[in-house]
Amino acid sequence: MSTILKRTKNAVRRPGKKPAEPDAVDEATETEDAEETDLDDDTLAGGEARADVAEDDAEDLDETEDDLDDADDEDFEFEDDDEEDEEAEEVEPDPTRVRQVLVILALVALVLAGSVFYLLSQVNDARATDEAGDAAVAAARGDAVAILQYDYRSLDSNFQQGLATTTGGFRKQYQQTTSQLVRPQATQQKVIVQATVMNVGLISATEDNAVVLVFVDRVTTKAGQQKPTFNQDRVRMTMTKVNGKWLVSKLDAL
Repeated sequence: MSTILKRTKNAVRRPGKKPAEPDAVDEATETEDAEETDLDDDTLAGGEARADVAEDDAEDLDETEDDLDDADDEDFEFEDDDEEDEEAEEVEPDPTRVRQVLVILALVALVLAGSVFYLLSQVNDARATDEAGDAAVAAARGDAVAILQYDYRSLDSNFQQGLATTTGGFRKQYQQTTSQLVRPQATQQKVIVQATVMNVGLISATEDNAVVLVFVDRVTTKAGQQKPTFNQDRVRMTMTKVNGKWLVSKLDAL
């Protein structure tokens, strides 16, 4: 209808042209109405066709989604089956393998315990050896003076003190030397021997035995001698622990 009005207006506005006759206008109007009707029919037909296609596409999409859902359900069920199998395997371990693992763990524990015990014993032994060495050195310092020092005016007490520091075979040797050689000579010559320990060094040590090197300065005076005699002696003393006390079991002059 808008097209007809435009044409009518154009026809009226154009100069020199006669307006269309009513019959012609009616025919043109009918033609345009027919065209519009045909266009509307085609549009409706196309719309219905598109609607059918959209409906078909929707149905296809629904079917595709259903297929995907079914596939997901099947996959999910398959994964559940695998998980159930794994859980079943974990619940029922191999008894033989478990026993083997336990045996291995027990052996490892025993080895570790043995190693720890060995290390602790080594540490304790080293500590005990150090303590024994220190005690032996301290005892050797005093024992050397008691054995090597004497005065002709107090031989009995001097030799008694020296004898108290000895043990084993050296005890007997000390008794014989002091009674047979030292006493007669010291009494006759009025000998006085003063001993001073200058230094002591540990050579070796265990819990019950030790070897000690002692550096001793001795000053000896005799009757009728104008100047005292000075001697620097080195003696190696073997110390033995007896009833908790360190005693001299051997003495060697170096």
